[in-house]
Parts: sequence; C-alpha cells; structure tokens
Amino acid sequence: VETLKYGVLYNPDTRTWLKAVPPEALGTPQYEVMEGRLRRSALQQQISLVESGLPDLAQQVRDVEVETDGQKVYGFTSPDIGPSLESFIYTLTGKRRSQDMPPEFVSFLSTIYSAASHQAERLFLHYGIWMADPNPGNILIRHDENGAHVVLIDFSNKHQEADYLFSDLSRERYPGVNYVQKLKTSLLGQVRGLHQRFAYYCGNLGIPFVRDSKAISSNINESVAVVNARKMLQATTTPPTDHE
Repeated sequence: VETLKYGVLYNPDTRTWLKAVPPEALGTPQYEVMEGRLRRSALQQQISLVESGLPDLAQQVRDVEVETDGQKVYGFTSPDIGPSLESFIYTLTGKRRSQDMPPEFVSFLSTIYSAASHQAERLFLHYGIWMADPNPGNILIRHDENGAHVVLIDFSNKHQEADYLFSDLSRERYPGVNYVQKLKTSLLGQVRGLHQRFAYYCGNLGIPFVRDSKAISSNINESVAVVNARKMLQATTTPPTDHE
C-alpha cells in the first residue's frame, strides 16, 4: 500500500509549481515506482497542455533535481496554469463541494466538465493517457487572448502503467473491415468507462454530465489505433501497382 505522498510546493514569485518524490522514499523499493510515475506525469502534463491549446506553457514543464538535507530526488516544475474548478466552487459557495448552486453556475460547471471529458478522450485515444481522477481540483481554467482553456492535471497514478492504446483483438477472428468496427466498439467501451469517472464527480456536484455522441465518435475515428488499423486494412486490400 502506498503511504508516501509526492511533495508539492508553489513559488509565488515565479508562479511555478514543483512536484517531487519525497526524500523519505530514497533507499526503498517505492522510490523507483514513484519516480517512474512522476516522470510519466511530467510528459503527460506537457501533452495535456498542448491538447489544451497551450504549447508555450507545455515548454515550461521541466525535469529538475531536488536536494533536501544532502539527499537528491527527482521532481518537475510546471507553470501556474490557472484556478481550479474547486476554487471556483469555494469562491461561490464557501465549500469545497456543494450542490447548492445557482442554475447559471450549474450550467457553467456542466460545460466545463464536458470540455474536460473531451480532452480526456483525446488524451486516451491519441496518447494512451488515462485520466483516473477528474475531481474539480484536477480541472483548471486558463484565460488568455484566445479565450478560455480547460486543462487536466495530475496523471501520476498506477493506471498509466497499463497499455490502453493497443487492442488484443484477433485479426484472424475479425478479418478485414470487421476488425476496424470491433476495435471502435472496444474503444467506445473504454471511453464509457472513462465517462463513469467524470459522471461520478458531476453527480457529487449535482450537475448533469453531458457528452455529444458525434464528438465521441469523431475522437474514436481519429484515434491512433483506428487510424493505424485502417492503414493496415488498406495496405492488405490495395492491389499492387504494375510498374512494368
């Protein structure tokens, strides 16, 4: 059972966050696991920022070495992105979780969660990144000259160690186009599992969880696994060109 927690610090002068493996983990089997998850989390945070339309911020996520009392551990720094939904809720209601909100704020939260789930679908379908904990504290909003951006954070969890991108479907059992259709059905099932996590937190907040089925279908059709499956199908069905 994991008992040690990552260290999280904020520097208000540079508006920078630091997340690091606790020095207490050094010399234990837990350190390697925690460092591996945190390194993946740094890369996944960069990808999340790019998907959110914030590539400049993605370049500010950097690996660092943190020294405490002569002990060096791995960590990474990231820029301050913006307030979380949790802070929005607290500002409005004075509580971390509340179902007593005006209708316009309920609609706002529902829209934000829909946008967040869209990003989570793309992170999963394009990169194999699984958003395990879409609580309001892990959904940030950043405003810039291009408008508002919804950003997901915190990917350092054990679920990232699973391979979600590649299917174990048998091409012999599902030949030709049947394989592509079966793959899309399989991915849809996993996306629905992802939605269950979002719906859970929406239920806690008393807001509806809404996703456009056409947008979900588009994300699946554009996914790495489906695109590659179609390319393989085309390669096996296209007759060779006669160059003679």
